[in-house]
Amino acid sequence: MSLDLSLIGWLHTLLSLLAIVFGAINLGARKGTARHRRIGRLYVVAMLAVCVTSLLIYRYNRFFFPHVLAIVSMACVLLAYCASHFHRPRRGWIYYHLTLITLSYYFLVSGGLNEAFVHIDVLRALRDDGSTTQGTANMVLLILFLALVGRSAFRVHRAKSGRPQRNIVPDSVR
Repeated sequence: MSLDLSLIGWLHTLLSLLAIVFGAINLGARKGTARHRRIGRLYVVAMLAVCVTSLLIYRYNRFFFPHVLAIVSMACVLLAYCASHFHRPRRGWIYYHLTLITLSYYFLVSGGLNEAFVHIDVLRALRDDGSTTQGTANMVLLILFLALVGRSAFRVHRAKSGRPQRNIVPDSVR
């Protein structure tokens, strides 16, 4: 296992793990509660810190694709936060929030998966041998996250139609 990271690399890794934990908690938690909002704010702060630290890592001494993803992730997190905080756009803010925050979590998890293929010897060997394992793992992850976005949108739609279900958004927000 290759863990020869700089100080910024270690900080980035620890912040990423924090963001993964906060995101996982909120994905499985009841939506709209005070706990959900508190952990969501922690996720936003952790994700912004992850993105900033990733912009400071220059493995090839140039700005490249992971840096672009960091900027896109920052935009997703900020727009998702603004949608839920300000309830804008007035109609559909929750769809924007759920989609963008899930997309930011996907970028986080898929980035971690790709880094695993760089730093873990067994996975690196698969990648270097021309195996499609990394691509397959990324495709499976993408399909899971697309299903998650679809499920969330379906649950919001059902909540708005008045059908009984687990509370996704408190009545005071509807």
